Amino acid sequence: MVDAIGGLRLPTLLTVAAVLRLCWLWFCPNQPTSDQGIYHQAAAALAEGRGFVDELGQPHGWWPVGYPAALAPAYAWLGASPRVGHAVNLGFGLWLVAAVYRLAQRLHGARVAAWAGLGVAVSPTLVLMTTLHASENLFAPLSVTAVGWLVRTVPAGRAWLWHAAVVGGWLGLAAYVRAPALLLLALVPLWYWMPGRSLVRAGAAAAVAAAVALAVLLPWGLRTQSHFGTFQVVSMNGSSNFWMGNHPGSEGGYCELPSDVAGLSVPERERVLGQRAREFVQQHPLAYLQLCVRRVGLTLRSDTAAVVWNEPGLSARGALALVPPLKGLTSAVHWALLLLVLAGGWRARSVLGRADVLVVASLSLLAVPFVFVVGGNRYHLPLAPFLWLQAATWWRVRGAALPQAAAAGPGSEP
Repeated sequence: MVDAIGGLRLPTLLTVAAVLRLCWLWFCPNQPTSDQGIYHQAAAALAEGRGFVDELGQPHGWWPVGYPAALAPAYAWLGASPRVGHAVNLGFGLWLVAAVYRLAQRLHGARVAAWAGLGVAVSPTLVLMTTLHASENLFAPLSVTAVGWLVRTVPAGRAWLWHAAVVGGWLGLAAYVRAPALLLLALVPLWYWMPGRSLVRAGAAAAVAAAVALAVLLPWGLRTQSHFGTFQVVSMNGSSNFWMGNHPGSEGGYCELPSDVAGLSVPERERVLGQRAREFVQQHPLAYLQLCVRRVGLTLRSDTAAVVWNEPGLSARGALALVPPLKGLTSAVHWALLLLVLAGGWRARSVLGRADVLVVASLSLLAVPFVFVVGGNRYHLPLAPFLWLQAATWWRVRGAALPQAAAAGPGSEP
């Protein structure tokens, strides 16, 4: 059985992923609620040529534009229906399976790629995400693709500049969807430097990647300058989120913004809330550290957001009785995945290689927002593809030491 799964190839994995997602899409005619409704409405406005605006026709600044912009072409062609968005999500899901497979293949070979790709293909939460208008659907394949480009063989000569620039371009696109993508820029100098290359080369690669990422984001910065009078290259919600997780009485997660900032413009509101959050951290450093620990538990303790957000679709099918067992299934798989990664990491601790460091660093950087800013049930979702990859990596040889070549990882210069 293990050898059979290890022999799976990408077309088979894509078929499995497509069948599961199509079955769920047919069964659950979900309707967007909460944040999903905002993304759906924004995509419809873009498709109609009205720009990135809210229901009143006012420019959005707090929400990121990337995911609605990705839905808009399909909305313009097929109509602004939630089901059209679900079909686009199906494509994003297949892209994620392919991106994880290719990344795992480059790092550790076909066997790990098969296991990691299968995990992403059949993951209950990732299947349920198909019927959700959630930015994670696009952010996950973009981030994995960016890391996949990074681990391609680093070329010699001047071509390494092009390599770093392409990685920066992918991360810039991902930052249009979720701003924490820019944290992954730290992977560039790490990957260039780890095999003992020049620190100067690593620093130059990082600078090139960062410059390209910012250039990709420049149009958004100019737009916010035009509409809001402030130059911001990512969505203007960082300070609000920081305040939610860090203020007197905060439990570390989402909460309503205070009423006294309701009448302020978005830039002014962000300035006020950011100042309050920073003052709280400075005046109560121990409380802040306790909230950081609390946020980790708050975020990782369960995996039920995808089920809850699909309740309208389940209700339409008269299947709300499935909510508790689905919550149990998604959380059980989530806990099993975390345990596999932790136990496998302990077992393989003596043979960690360059590739392992890269994936663990990716997980650590993607965890920064829910550790230090604000936590919640959905914020671990960007980690999922890297967790499946690392779980497959740790357990790829049944109890045996890792091959030296795999531990070293690819990417050496000719």
